[in-house]
Amino acid sequence: MQNDPHIVTAASARKTAKLFYYGNLLAVIIPFPVFILWFGAGILVYAMLRHHPNPRVGYYTQIATYHYYGLAGGLVPILTFAPVIFL
Repeated sequence: MQNDPHIVTAASARKTAKLFYYGNLLAVIIPFPVFILWFGAGILVYAMLRHHPNPRVGYYTQIATYHYYGLAGGLVPILTFAPVIFL
């Protein structure tokens, strides 16, 4: 097995850290069906980016995950008790 180190540039790490935030923004702007699809796809993106060689990328991905899933969890009781106006 060859041990070939790979250098991660700052610009690459910054773009990678922004990936989850872009998914969050897209899911909030286009709620149906992107919000639902990003709920599952975000788990995959989180798993890939959390173990990035640059620890700050993993940290910022974790914070973005808290924001998105906190919003998604907060919408459940809000929409449960919201008045039905779309019938």
